[in-house]
Amino acid sequence: MKSAVKIALIALSATVLSILLIWGSGILRAKWFPVKLDIPALAALTPADQLVMGEDGKIAFEITLPAGVSPENTELQCGKGSSAVGIPVWQKRRWKWDKVSWHFTSGIRALVSGEIPEGAVTFDLVTLTGRRSGEKYRVAIPEFTSIIPSGEKSGGELLLAGVMTPPPRKFSALFEHAGRNKYIYIAAALLLAAVLWLIVRHLRRHDQEKLIPCWDAALAAINALEAQCRNGDILPVAGFTVLMDILRNYLELRFDLPVSRQTAAEFAFELTRNSSPLPEKYRLQLNLFFENSDLIRFAKAPADNSRLLDAARDLAGFIRATIPVGENNGNAKDAEVKS
Repeated sequence: MKSAVKIALIALSATVLSILLIWGSGILRAKWFPVKLDIPALAALTPADQLVMGEDGKIAFEITLPAGVSPENTELQCGKGSSAVGIPVWQKRRWKWDKVSWHFTSGIRALVSGEIPEGAVTFDLVTLTGRRSGEKYRVAIPEFTSIIPSGEKSGGELLLAGVMTPPPRKFSALFEHAGRNKYIYIAAALLLAAVLWLIVRHLRRHDQEKLIPCWDAALAAINALEAQCRNGDILPVAGFTVLMDILRNYLELRFDLPVSRQTAAEFAFELTRNSSPLPEKYRLQLNLFFENSDLIRFAKAPADNSRLLDAARDLAGFIRATIPVGENNGNAKDAEVKS
């Protein structure tokens, strides 16, 4: 479980770091090797050149900016006799590492019939740090002709009701300088918070494990298992699985043996090495314990509660016998192994 948490933390951290490195490298490249701004002089009008008075048309154009730069403070100045409909929208279309394409759209409505003069969309640019370009950029709205709908007798003028642009939402003001990059900031902040939470959670668990010696934790787990066995709350086969987990965890923490990643055969071979930290007099006992547990768990050897209780007592005796000197409240009989 600990290894899985560590792997998950490493993988998540590597993913976040990779995304930030790729994104950041594009921004740095755009800063060191300036990307040429691609801003058209004239927006496209749909339907082209002519609108029916009272019906909505659309203004659209696309610009290319360096990565990390976004359009801000957009102003829509429609030609006399026309008005904007709704809120103008900037949408990030494509990201090509060191440059980003932004698509602008806005609704427009003719309020009078006849020739509508040219208007303009003006905006400035802002970087991630909030630094502004210091100049206004302009894209012209083409002049067009407004025609009276068939059967209309309004005298060539349209009431203004429902045309005015609604005020911006208060929540969007929090990201006034962030532009469309606010979604990246929110996602990165949430991801970073999740990584930090997992790291803190893992460190707290590690500190708690340090406070409780591994032998005390193992003996407490064995006592709990014995109580379950006597009450009939656990099957013998499942009980041997729990005992094996207790033993593997204890050997890993007490003797730094990688038993949680070894089979019984690999563990038996490890004990034959002269460099093994486990005292020789316990090696045969542990080999037999591993073999008997595997026979019961995997080979369906007979097992009952009395056999499980005997195994639990044997394991508790082994743990007490391997408590480091000075860690067992002066019980010299049990303190046979030095740490």
